[in-house]
Formats: sequence, C-alpha cells, structure tokens
Amino acid sequence: MSDASFLHDAGIAVLGGFLTAIGFVAKRRLTSAPTDETLQRKSHVLSITKSMADQNLTLDQLEAIEERLTTRRERLNDTAVVELAAESLTDIFSSVQMSQSQANQLAMRESETADAELEREFEQLFSTLADEPSSQQKLKESQEHWRAFCNSQVNLAGSIAVGGSMRPMLLY
Repeated sequence: MSDASFLHDAGIAVLGGFLTAIGFVAKRRLTSAPTDETLQRKSHVLSITKSMADQNLTLDQLEAIEERLTTRRERLNDTAVVELAAESLTDIFSSVQMSQSQANQLAMRESETADAELEREFEQLFSTLADEPSSQQKLKESQEHWRAFCNSQVNLAGSIAVGGSMRPMLLY
C-alpha cells in the first residue's frame, strides 16, 4: 500500500469519525431541546410565582389588573376612537381660522385632558392595591419609567421642528 493511499484512507476515516461526532452532538441537542424548553418554561412560571408572592398578589388581583390593562389597551387600539379624535381636531382646524399659537394652545389643553384621564386611571388602579404597599411601589416605578419613555418619544417627535412655531404643539 502506498503512502498516498494510506493518507487518503486515514483522512476518510478521520473525516468519518468527525462527521459521526457532529451527528451525535446534533442528535443529543435535538432530543434534549424539548426537555430544555420544559425546564425553561417551568423556571419562568416559578419566577412569576415568586414575584407574585413577593408582591403579595393573588391570582385574582393579577387577573383584575390584567383585565383593566387589556380593556384600556383595546380602547387605545380602537382606530375608530383615534380617527374620531383626529376628525374632531381636523374639523376644528378647518372650520376656524386658527393661528399656530392657537393650535399649540389647543394641543396643550387636549394633552392636559388626556393626562388627567390617565391620572384618574392610575389612581384607580393604585387604590386597588391599597393593602399591598410593595405592589403600589412597583406600580409607581413602572409609571415613572413609562412617563420617561413617553417624554423621550415626545422629544423625538418635537425634534423635527426645532426652532419652528409648531414645535410646542408636537411636544404636547
């Protein structure tokens, strides 16, 4: 047997062993994936359960909060409501000769009305957690983070009109 033939056969054997090892590892990963997913899911459920226990939340309270948030989200996602609000503003702008200053003031009043409604919703949700100070604190923190996000979004929207007269309207 020549050296070239021997090297060829040895290379084929090494390559075969390497491919077998890769196949074995791949098979193990595929068969253990469902187990890993189940463990991850159970770990996530335990984490949620622990978090609820830390906040003294019962499942009923959590479901009540979820229901209120879902209802609120559905109302906000209802395009008919948004279109109706936009339509009323469009009617106001088109039916009245309105200066940019007046439009800015209108936007400010609309923003204040929306903020007041949001504050009422927050206070109502906050009061449902009256017996749970840690949950109230977490709700406050969550609201603060949400407001910071909203403010950064407003600043981003207002950045397109820096120095312009319509910028105040974009910031409300």
